[in-house]
Amino acid sequence: MSNYKFFIFLSLILLATSPAFAEETQSVSLFTSGQNHFVKNQFSLALKDWQKAAEQGDVKAMNKLAEMYVKGAGVAVDNEKALKYWHQAADKSDGDAMYEIAISYETARGVP
Repeated sequence: MSNYKFFIFLSLILLATSPAFAEETQSVSLFTSGQNHFVKNQFSLALKDWQKAAEQGDVKAMNKLAEMYVKGAGVAVDNEKALKYWHQAADKSDGDAMYEIAISYETARGVP
């Protein structure tokens, strides 16, 4: 009977943590998918994947989106949108995004 209770307990723990794991896995998959599209110059597909990943909190995707908008890779150059994504990443303590925000202010890239 003790093994049965342990099995039930373990099953409940696995079920309780599965959605979190699935979201994290999906986010990684979206980022990777976006990266694969970007390398193949399929910018509209990369944009969609990274937007979804960014909505799920993926900091790497936020940085890639910002990069796309600064460089005009598959989208019109839009420094304000780039800053929006960098601010989202910086809010999650991303140092690269913080650096890019500082550079934006230093060079007036997307800011008055």
